[in-house]
Amino acid sequence: MLDAAGEQALGLEGHRGAGAVLAGGAHPQEPLGGGVDAGDGQAALVVDLGLVYDIWVEEVWVNYISNALKYGGQPGRVELGAEQVGTHSAMFWVRDYGAGIPREEQVRIFAPFTRLGRSGVKGYGLGLSIVRRIIETLGGEVGVDSLPGEGSTFWFTLPAWAPDDEI
Repeated sequence: MLDAAGEQALGLEGHRGAGAVLAGGAHPQEPLGGGVDAGDGQAALVVDLGLVYDIWVEEVWVNYISNALKYGGQPGRVELGAEQVGTHSAMFWVRDYGAGIPREEQVRIFAPFTRLGRSGVKGYGLGLSIVRRIIETLGGEVGVDSLPGEGSTFWFTLPAWAPDDEI
């Protein structure tokens, strides 16, 4: 979460800090209360990022989802998810079932101008580096879990709080 100096430097003073709101302060092993039932017994995270941060996090989702659709194999299958991590963090993820990414390429995939040699796909290799900068600015982390032949899960974390926590 940005501190007051960070918000001032970005011209965001007076806006609420970024983070996922964990309804009811649920125990990490239990579904999060107060969310929307996804139909499978899992509750969705309640998210309140503030107007400026919403746009940034939307850009992260757009990048992750569009990459999953581009690289996720045929027929395309993409899964989205979120989960509480510890008591003050939430993890969001996008999973595809494409070719996967070798470990040696995973370590550099969030660097600017990184292209993994996929032919026929347009782009400059900037999307994931922008994602990393956005999420790190908001106090979170990014990453990828992937095995060749089994697809990839791209994830990001954001600071979280229960609705009654001091912000």
